[in-house]
Formats: sequence, structure tokens, C-alpha cells
Amino acid sequence: MSALFTGSMVIITLSFFASALFYIPKAALGAIIITAVFGLIGVQDAKDVFMNKPIQIPTYVATFVTTLTVGIKEGLLAGACMGWLVHRLFVKGKA
Repeated sequence: MSALFTGSMVIITLSFFASALFYIPKAALGAIIITAVFGLIGVQDAKDVFMNKPIQIPTYVATFVTTLTVGIKEGLLAGACMGWLVHRLFVKGKA
């Protein structure tokens, strides 16, 4: 519910103040985005997954590296493909 509220506030802010935000330097906008996204990163959750399900490590690494180097859409696609591949090769036959 909080994500819905936050998203709606961002849309409202951008629709009313887009002309004023145009003159803010890109570095400042980047710092605002990094600060907002920093809370979404769950390091402890990743550690738990790595300790309990090490088979998912290639999926995490492929998604992370592709997202950083290429882009968000491509990173999500790489993660989905890698997850499917890991499931096909290693998990499906053991179930």
C-alpha cells in the first residue's frame, strides 16, 4: 500500500513540477533517485537466499550484472531466462 501511495505522489509531483525540475542538475536528480532506491535493496535477503538456496546464485549474478551493464529491461529478461534455465537443468529432474 505504501508503494502505491509513493508512486502516486511521484506521478503527481512530476505532472505539476516537471518544468521546475528541468533546471535541476542531473547529478542532483541522480542522488535523489539513489537515495530513494537504496531502501529497496535487501542485502540480508540476498544473504539468506545464498545460504539456503545456492542454486539461485547464477540467476542473481546474471540479473545484477546485466542490469548494471545493459539496462533494467534487459536485466529482468536475463534473470527470467537464467531462472528458467536453472530450473530446467537442475531442479525439474529432482522434483
